[in-house]
Amino acid sequence: MSKTHLHAARCDVWDLLPEGEGTPVSYDRSSADGGRYGAAIRPIYDDLGRAMAQLSGLFLLRLTGNGSGLHLDHDMYKVACEKLAEARARLADITPPSLAARHHGALAELAGHLSEAAFAMDRLAARQSADEAGRKAVLRHLHCAQQLLVAAAEPDAGVTPIDFSNACCSCGAPTGRLNAR
Repeated sequence: MSKTHLHAARCDVWDLLPEGEGTPVSYDRSSADGGRYGAAIRPIYDDLGRAMAQLSGLFLLRLTGNGSGLHLDHDMYKVACEKLAEARARLADITPPSLAARHHGALAELAGHLSEAAFAMDRLAARQSADEAGRKAVLRHLHCAQQLLVAAAEPDAGVTPIDFSNACCSCGAPTGRLNAR
């Protein structure tokens, strides 16, 4: 299946690593240990996906908004950071079976990228200026998190990702206003 990219030539997405589906990091769910791990990890995966959705949405609003700063006095940012912290704590409490160690590690790395993205967004908000390097750092962390979210997906277990490949900019949005009167 080919993807249609909606990004303009000037979009920062082209500076990122080539988009891939990530190397799948599945585990054997047929064993008792694998089944227990899968049941424990699903809500954590879902929370990480929601945190990514919220952070990506806020970042997209920042990129497409008219203001120069990122305003994080928004409840959505606080909720995303709280959910992320809770998910990281629950993930740290899980000792995966040996065959799920790579999957668990991918989720820990995913959570780390989301935390770094949230931290970089906080730094951007504090500066209240157009910080190109800071903006690119957030984009890089969200991109890496997306690849890990895809790699850690387990569709047969109900653990599936949300596609945020177009959550970096408004390249695909119409440039003119519609006159619907």
